[in-house]
Amino acid sequence: MQVYLSAIEGFVPVEVIRTISAFLNFYYIAWMDSFTVKELNALDDALYRFQKYRTIFQEAGVRNNDSTVFSLPRQHAMAHYRLHIKNFGAPSGLCTSTPESKHRSAVKRPWRRSNRCEALKQILITNERNDKLASAYVDFKQRGMLEGTATTDALYRLLALEGQNPPPPNPPAIPSTSQQSRSPEDDDDDIFGPDDESILSEVALARGRGRLHPMT
Repeated sequence: MQVYLSAIEGFVPVEVIRTISAFLNFYYIAWMDSFTVKELNALDDALYRFQKYRTIFQEAGVRNNDSTVFSLPRQHAMAHYRLHIKNFGAPSGLCTSTPESKHRSAVKRPWRRSNRCEALKQILITNERNDKLASAYVDFKQRGMLEGTATTDALYRLLALEGQNPPPPNPPAIPSTSQQSRSPEDDDDDIFGPDDESILSEVALARGRGRLHPMT
């Protein structure tokens, strides 16, 4: 990423170069696997220089001369890095796509299955039912209840009563997530990477009454 500094040199004010340089220093330090007091002080120094030189965007008219224009979530989060690193360790390896993946299964998909009326209540009910079905699936699988079908089970019992040794049942093939039908609304999920979780249940709720529109 440092190639951008030499690429924009001479085309933008010097303070812009210093701002981006301070941000890159902060970025590279935050990606370290371990921290000492020296690295934490360097992190604070990079943050101080970034906040000092970024005012060039106000002076150049890119941002309004309002004191709150730099109160952006990601820039504000930079001020909490030192405290969180001291409390929880190095953030190396963390990625925002992990909670986003859970957000899709716990919020986005249940909301799409709702009828948009009191959606929060329907989302909670859907998640509760999915958790119960997931627990039942694990329990049934451990008991061997998901092997074969009802017909094969009856056949095995009949052969056992006749004194014959039936062959072990073959577990049914479970379709992969790539074979499951996808709606056009799920296309926006692909930008966050592959989704390896399988849908264990689906709750079909009643649709709301459609509005009548005139033909002309």
